[in-house]
Amino acid sequence: MNDANPFAALESLRDSLPAGEDAPAAAPEKAREFRAADFKIFYERKGRGGKEVTIIECPAAMTDEQVAALAKRLRNALGTGGSVRGCEILLQGDRRAALPALLK
Repeated sequence: MNDANPFAALESLRDSLPAGEDAPAAAPEKAREFRAADFKIFYERKGRGGKEVTIIECPAAMTDEQVAALAKRLRNALGTGGSVRGCEILLQGDRRAALPALLK
């Protein structure tokens, strides 16, 4: 065996094998659609210095990217500030009345 290349025997064996079929490409993952009923909406003031916040609890099946994109769309549509905390979206102010129409 050649000490310079310990894998020389394996390389020659690989070259002698017939060409195999390529693995089929994985189908792109279809984005799941969520309904307004999949979200839980809460209103909270306690422990926030009297400031109002609307909390939207997202389904566990949503990815972090989906939650962040939804938060951005909601903040822009409502013209308010907010943030993302795990699987929750926090929006400044009482936005419970407007959210069901936006989550459809």
